[in-house]
This record gives sequence, structure tokens and C-alpha cells, in this order.
Amino acid sequence: MRNQSLKKQIQTRDVGLCRCCGFKGSEAHHIIPLIFGGRDNVKNMVWLCSYCHRDAPDNKQEFFEYMLRGGARTERFMGMAVTYLEEKKMDFHKFFPLIKQVVIWLKNVDKTYSLANFNLKDSLKVKDVDFTKELKEYNKNKIETR
Repeated sequence: MRNQSLKKQIQTRDVGLCRCCGFKGSEAHHIIPLIFGGRDNVKNMVWLCSYCHRDAPDNKQEFFEYMLRGGARTERFMGMAVTYLEEKKMDFHKFFPLIKQVVIWLKNVDKTYSLANFNLKDSLKVKDVDFTKELKEYNKNKIETR
């Protein structure tokens, strides 16, 4: 990231939270990388944690679906929970509500931090990424697979 002002705008707009997993973010991400013709502007960037940033796809449609799944941190957390429960010969489905509550609680800790450190009015001043086309494609594919 070359432009620190732009980085601050992205962080402010996304109130310091990862757009994929909802935990505290730390890095600006170009949805379409500069090398593939992406722009260095707020409409092509989101704030991510290092886990989600490392695994984020370079294609806008794939990134949108990755974001809907909760990003890498959510996938890793759930994978670790499944592995642990399988090792202990416990039924994942029985413990899923509890695991879900733990994830929600952890995210709320980060949201509380963000609300204390970012002004929501300022976050609304920064333009957001337009995922309209990706949402239509996602919904179309969802209907076709039924």
C-alpha cells in the first residue's frame, strides 16, 4: 500500500474490522490487484485481517463469495473445532450452537473495540465497494444449482 491516506480511509470506512470474518482487521486489500488492472482507490479496496488477506482470491466474484463464507479465519476456526470434536469422538452438530456463540462473542469484542476507536459518521463518508454485479451472479448460480 503506497498511499497511507487511502489506507486510513479504508480502515475508517470498515471501522477497523475485517470485511470477511468480522474480526479486527490490519491490512488494506485490493479486490482486483493492481497487477491485473485494479485501481488504487476506495471502490476496489477493503480492510482485512492478515488471515483473510493471505487467502483472499484475486477475482472479484470469487472474493465476494469468499467474503460471504466468512473468510479464512472463520473457515480455520470451524475446521479446528471439527477436528477437535472428531478427535474426542464428539458430535459436531451437538456442539455447533455453542461454537457459533463463541465466534459471535469474539467478534463482539472486536466490534466493541472498533466502535470505541472509529467514528461511524466518518465511516459513512467513504465510498464502498459495489458488489451489485457479483450479488446477481451469486443469486443466479444459487438458483441454477437447486
